[in-house]
Amino acid sequence: MGLGQNPAARAQLGELGPRFGQLYKISSFGDLGALADISAYETAANPDGGELDSNPNSVTNNCGRIFVVDAGGNSLLRVHRSGEISTVAVFPDRLISPPPGMGLPDPFPMQAVPTNVVVGPDGALYVSQLTGFPFPVGAANIYRIEPGSAPEIYAGDLTNVTDLAFDHHGNLYVVEFAANGLGSGDPTGALIKIRPDGSREVVLSDGLVNPYGVAIDRRGDIYVSNHGASAGLGEVLRLKRHHR
Repeated sequence: MGLGQNPAARAQLGELGPRFGQLYKISSFGDLGALADISAYETAANPDGGELDSNPNSVTNNCGRIFVVDAGGNSLLRVHRSGEISTVAVFPDRLISPPPGMGLPDPFPMQAVPTNVVVGPDGALYVSQLTGFPFPVGAANIYRIEPGSAPEIYAGDLTNVTDLAFDHHGNLYVVEFAANGLGSGDPTGALIKIRPDGSREVVLSDGLVNPYGVAIDRRGDIYVSNHGASAGLGEVLRLKRHHR
């Protein structure tokens, strides 16, 4: 459950406030139970050392080990069976040259804003990056992480990435929420295929309007959520395998 605020803001949201910023498990009977308070960990540990901000955005299970990305906290966390939380990786600010005409200092500290974590075919964790303001084109990376080691860049020169998924051939599919950058005002997104050898292609862009998520089924069909910034217009698109 996301938050996108200083965790202290939960106290201002009434009886529902404490439910934000938590990792939940839904049982096979539909029962909802909290496993860990991700936002409380941001307050207690503040892994990136910046302002307190928590927005749990993605979770994955790797051989029984649970990992959560906190987009606001710029961190990758592990949730242990006991509910204890520990930091696996931190994604610090990067100094960039901002787009001209914005009146920003050069270099400018840009936050990482990690968005999603998945398990790769090699067993490592892969984390996507939206990037923070000013959301420059080509500044987003996909990081490869082996717990205990620092993140390394697996793929770069991407823009405002919100989700990723591997297929059975080791190809990585990446969703760009705004292919021309969030600061451009252009909502056109893109689905990009990155092959194991590093080569890439744009699988789909036409018709993608602020796409957000991607999933691949056992047959190889690809599902992409579309209109991710427009309430009431959201849809899921399917790209059949034989069309690729």
